[in-house]
Amino acid sequence: MTHKMRKVILVIEDASSYCRELIRGISRYAQVHGPWAIYRNIHDSSYRHGRELRKEFYDHLYEIDADGLITRSPERTKEITKKGVPTVIAITETHASGNIPKLDIAHDLIGKMAAEYFIERGYTNFAFYGNIRYHWTRLRYEGFKAAAGKHNFYYYDHPTNREILTKGVDFKINHLASWLVTLPKPVGLMACSDAWAVNVIEACKLVSIHIPEQLAILGVDNDEPICLTCFPQLSSISLNAETSGFKAAQLLDDLMNGRKPENKKIFVEPVQVVTRTSTDVMAITDNDVAESLQFIRASRREPIQVIDVASKVGVSRRTLQNKFRQKLNRSILDEIKNSRIAYAKELLLNTDMNISEISNYMNFPGINSFSRYFKNETELSPIEYRRKYGRR
Repeated sequence: MTHKMRKVILVIEDASSYCRELIRGISRYAQVHGPWAIYRNIHDSSYRHGRELRKEFYDHLYEIDADGLITRSPERTKEITKKGVPTVIAITETHASGNIPKLDIAHDLIGKMAAEYFIERGYTNFAFYGNIRYHWTRLRYEGFKAAAGKHNFYYYDHPTNREILTKGVDFKINHLASWLVTLPKPVGLMACSDAWAVNVIEACKLVSIHIPEQLAILGVDNDEPICLTCFPQLSSISLNAETSGFKAAQLLDDLMNGRKPENKKIFVEPVQVVTRTSTDVMAITDNDVAESLQFIRASRREPIQVIDVASKVGVSRRTLQNKFRQKLNRSILDEIKNSRIAYAKELLLNTDMNISEISNYMNFPGINSFSRYFKNETELSPIEYRRKYGRR
């Protein structure tokens, strides 16, 4: 049976890793469930990507007898949607979606993950860098601040004063550096994105703030061309953008086939923090706790017990338990579980090892034991976790 070739317009810029991952997920769906003819602005180098696409490109899109549209520029493509073309909007900052299905980002959960990451590392001073006049930035800021809770919290109000903005990058970096100097150290700082985190790294160099010892920096998107070329290399929160792109294409396919979708909103969620040099330090002043954490992380493949940690450090179990409660607000066993689960997640997402191989590698007595352990801590089985957050 021959399937009709669907004509799908894709208005998604490809300047960021997030958007490239969305496109990759959409294209994978089209390859498996198509055929789709995808129309994008890549054939003419004079066309500009994203929200600044040239008028000629949009005029060209209107002439296509399209079957579907996925857009991050709903205002620019509203004439296509008005024609009744099934549409999925893939952007947060819009009030024009109405009842149109939408792919959104769980910005508050991104902020929450960042705060919890710093809390686990013993930080009590938190800072956020971004411009909350942007809706997506404000949501990340609010999630970060709420999760930081009772800890000291500082926010850099990115300058919008015309005099400052017209003075160039160097002036703005100096303006940022003057704020960073005032922060109590050590401090865990979340930048609203990887691109913004670069400014913080450059500002720290100007005023000799040591990264990560005095200021640990965490970005968002895990955009490797940015993260790996920073000095020091940038830690970042990765998102399940490729999986979400696949789901957005599936949602559009339902619409094009006249099926009522189960959900009209898909959320891109944070998956994990990819730790690199910019945060690879613990803000712990107690030597016993610091040594314990190093041992737990070094032993994350092994089923170590609390008594093993106390023996390694050379203090009583009760004394060490009390120190963990005071410094980290969690038990030694909690830390062992957190470390084991974080490593299991890393293996599930970043390797081709099957569940049995991961179970053996991490020295569980069997695959059932590993699956129960993982599900008790995450509410998902290893297979469910890999399907939800991993690349298909």
